[in-house]
Amino acid sequence: MRSGLSALMWVTVFFQCQSEPKALVTELFPGVYRVNNQTFYGEKVHTYMLDLPDKLLLFDLPEYNEELKNYFLSFSKPMYAILSHGSCGIADGSRWQKHTGLQVYLDEKDAEHPWLRMQPDQLYDQPPVFAAHLMVINTPGHSAGSTCLYDRQNKILFSGDTVEPMENGEIYDFTQNRPKEYEDFEKQLKSIKQLSELEVDHIMPFHRHILMDSAKKAFNHFLKGR
Repeated sequence: MRSGLSALMWVTVFFQCQSEPKALVTELFPGVYRVNNQTFYGEKVHTYMLDLPDKLLLFDLPEYNEELKNYFLSFSKPMYAILSHGSCGIADGSRWQKHTGLQVYLDEKDAEHPWLRMQPDQLYDQPPVFAAHLMVINTPGHSAGSTCLYDRQNKILFSGDTVEPMENGEIYDFTQNRPKEYEDFEKQLKSIKQLSELEVDHIMPFHRHILMDSAKKAFNHFLKGR
């Protein structure tokens, strides 16, 4: 974790703007941050930053602004991002690449995703390794190249749109919807069953709500009878 930052959980980090200090990120666990005030086509969403010893790793891309750019650059580390699926390749990704040298990774099976709005630096067919305690997992269903990131150290699943906890602690039942052309609900259910076998306490999605401490209960409730 970056020196000088408190190791206490849920610490909000401020960066001085021209007017008033603005909360840019919130520390969820030591070295694990949610990027605050993020939206996706008007809907509130979550993106994340992991402060690793030799790099910054983003899981999905935040909206670009100068304050956040300067905050990331203040770590003086190379920056990488992994996209949970093609939809999260937002147009602002090109600005992050240009102004920070960010290297963006996307599973090659989402290279032609209809919502992809930027050119990733790396289209991979084998999951990349960013740190020994992190596992990049292909979780097809929401899209062919949907991806989750598993943090063994903190028992966190960064789940993108594959697993979406709701405010009541249950996992959103996507099967009640009509699948889009790039979705395969049968494969998504299979992916969730595989994820449920991991030692996960916390689920950090793109949409809906972060779920702390009760991931196993949520998985069991969602998968009961399926």
